[in-house]
Amino acid sequence: MVVGADGRDSWVRQQAGIAWPGGKTGHRFTVADVRMSFPGERDESWLFLSERGLVAVFPLPSGSDAWRVIADRTPDEHVEPTAASVEALLRARTSF
Repeated sequence: MVVGADGRDSWVRQQAGIAWPGGKTGHRFTVADVRMSFPGERDESWLFLSERGLVAVFPLPSGSDAWRVIADRTPDEHVEPTAASVEALLRARTSF
């Protein structure tokens, strides 16, 4: 079994001759792997929904302070995944 998790233009899928029947959705996301202090439990994932958008926080296996943060954004909004921008997203969209 081979798993290609490298996106819509997957090299793995192309090499295997597997077609992509999907299309563009127009949704945009910021994805960042960060080291931060987060009050969530390490064996849980967190999803926050607010009027400003969603934020998902997942623990990463690389350490007790390693997390993946995923946040949606509008098509015209560009967010560089820096420590400051991820912190701002978390403060704006979560209770932490």
